[in-house]
Amino acid sequence: MYTACLGPSWGDENVLQDLRAYLEDEDFLLEVACWSWEYCSKFPYEPPNKWEHPLEFTELHREYRELFENRADEFLESKGMDMQELLKGIHVDLVDNPGP
Repeated sequence: MYTACLGPSWGDENVLQDLRAYLEDEDFLLEVACWSWEYCSKFPYEPPNKWEHPLEFTELHREYRELFENRADEFLESKGMDMQELLKGIHVDLVDNPGP
C-alpha cells in the first residue's frame, strides 16, 4: 500500500499508518474537540442548503483545516519527510495500482 513514496530515503513502509495514529492522538483530538466546541454555536441547526454561509465560516474552515495540516507537517518534519513528496508518491502509487 502506497509504497511508491516509500523509497530508500523514506525507509518506513508504515508512514501512513503512523501519520494516522499521530492524528488520532488523544491530546490532539481533545484540542480539535475544544476548538469545535468553541465555535459550534455559530452554526445553525437547519440543513446547510437552507441558509447562506457567512464569510466567517470560510475562516473557521481554514482554521479547522490548519489544525490537521499543522499536525501532519509536525509529524512529517519529525520523520524528515516532505508533504509534497509524500503526496506525489501516493499519487504515483494510486495511478500505478488503481485497485479493483
